[in-house]
This record gives sequence, structure tokens and C-alpha cells, in this order.
Amino acid sequence: MVAGRPPSGGPAPAGRRSLTWGELECPCSTNTPIERFLDPTGTDDGAGTSTIRTRAGAAVLDADGSTLRSLRPGPRAIRQLGHGVTIGCAPTRRPPSAARRRHGREHPFPGSARRQGGVVSDTTEEILSRWREWLDRIREDVLHLHLNRHVWRDLVAIVRSNPAIPEPGHIMGWFAALYSTTQAIGIRRHADLDKQSITLARLLEQIRGRPDVMSRSRYLRFYHDADERERKRAHAEYDSFSGGGRDVISVTLVAADLAQLGESTKRIAKYATRLLAHLDARGIDDIPTYDDLDIALAELERLLKKYTLLLRCEALASAEPVLQYNWKSALTVPWIPPDPA
Repeated sequence: MVAGRPPSGGPAPAGRRSLTWGELECPCSTNTPIERFLDPTGTDDGAGTSTIRTRAGAAVLDADGSTLRSLRPGPRAIRQLGHGVTIGCAPTRRPPSAARRRHGREHPFPGSARRQGGVVSDTTEEILSRWREWLDRIREDVLHLHLNRHVWRDLVAIVRSNPAIPEPGHIMGWFAALYSTTQAIGIRRHADLDKQSITLARLLEQIRGRPDVMSRSRYLRFYHDADERERKRAHAEYDSFSGGGRDVISVTLVAADLAQLGESTKRIAKYATRLLAHLDARGIDDIPTYDDLDIALAELERLLKKYTLLLRCEALASAEPVLQYNWKSALTVPWIPPDPA
């Protein structure tokens, strides 16, 4: 199987649309294997809001581009710019040091951990701070995966709408291979439970193991100066995590989210492990499709929204980006200048 090679000859299978490029007829269906080029169709969520994210921060935008709410910006302010935002430079991350290691493992909060029986034990506040740091890095990565899809869909739409492009099958097959590989590895990354990794699955696993850390009383601190109506809403929000009435997070609900994450990503993760990260002798019989990529991305977005609300009390409207500039302008001029001869 050659990545990016479209099927040739014959009519398109039933239920699929097709786009003829010279002698090539490429399927344009989301059930096509991701090793082939196709149009991953999709529409806006219709909610009227969007989110843009860079390494420095994020902002939720409404339909006309106005900033509704900034989400943890970096050291420079988020500035509105027409139908998008521009965000300042990102903060630097301090590398691990010997002072941050305790008992053979990296301890992210030196000097403040408690010792219990000779073993370092994080305080509740330290655990919560670590989870929030993980969430920020996870959010950055998941939003970048959605940005990749946004650019890919734009590129596909450009090619589909311009029959004058000569034989785009080869170059689009190459782009498709780059896109599908990047997305599959990124999705696999967040289903990973490796102890050395910061992933969405590991974050859920840790929350399941310590459901008392983000207790109801700690969540209500976000609303310490709120009126009675807002505090009732805060209790209702926490009930969605506790299962109703309890003062700690429901282990059952977190376990269900973890299971759903595994289920929605398992085909992509298996493909990425056997054919992308490794050259597994077993290969794989069931190549995932663009539908599988979208299903996995939708689940990552759902969980990112849910646990952003829990850990930061921030409503993430969407993981879909709103770009502040026209990235397609680079394609408006010939990339190969005419031969002067």
C-alpha cells in the first residue's frame, strides 16, 4: 500500500462522491482509509463562537470576531484584531533540575512536598497545580490538532474547486500522508497511559485516583464573590462531575470518560503504533478512516471542554480555530515562476 495513492479507473463506489483529476478518480468520503487523499467534509458547529489558541494563550470569539473571554493568556495581552486575535510571545518553561527530583522521580514542586514514612507526598494544592499545568499543555496540543484539520479542509476545498490545477493527485497524496500521520500520532499521544507522559488519559487516570482533590468546596472558590444565583449554578456544574449531591468527583464518571476516550481512539492508536511509530511485522488489517480521525478529535474536544471547566472553571466554546490572518494568501501566486526562456 502506498500512502497517498488514489485508486484509479472505474466509477466511484456507491455512496461516495468523486472528483476526477485527469485519469484519476479520487474518493471523497470520510470512510476512505486515511492513507489516501479525500475531502474530510465538515461544517462549523453553529454555536456562534470559536476559539483561537497559540503558545501564549487563547481567546473565545463570537461570530463577528469580538473577544468574549480570554483563556490564560501568556505574558502579553490578547488584542482584538478584526475577526481574530493576536497573542503575544509565550512564556518559557523551566527545564527539570536535580533539585526537582525526589526518590528517582521528578517532583514538580521542590521544597514543599510532605514526607510520609520517608516517601514524598504532594499536598492537595500541589496535585491540583500539577493537574492544571498538565491541562494547559494538553489544551495547547489538542487545539493544534484541530488547527491542522482546519488548514487541511481549507486546502482540500481549494483543490476541489479549481479543476485547472494539473494532476494534483500526487502532491495532495503527499499532503494527505503528512496530515494523517500528524493527526494519528497526536491522537495516540493522548490515549497513552505511560507514566512519563503528559496526556489526557493520564490526567483522567490521576483524577480518578484522587477524586477528593477538586472537591465541591474547592470548586466553589471560583465563585467566592458570586451572588446566590451564580452559586446555585456552581453547585449544578459540580453535580455534573460528582454525579449529584456528593462533595467529591465521581470515580465512576471519570472511569466512563477514560473508557470512552480509549474506545474512540483505539483504531487510530493501533494504526499509529504499528505502522507509524514502528514497523510492526503484524501490520494492520483495518486501516482507520478520516471518520475515525474526526470521531477521536470530537472526543478529545469533549473531554477538554469538560475538564477545563472542572480544573479552571473556564468555558471553552470550541477547539476549532479562528485565524487572524489569511493563510491561503501564500497560494494566490504561482510557486514556480514562468520560465524566462
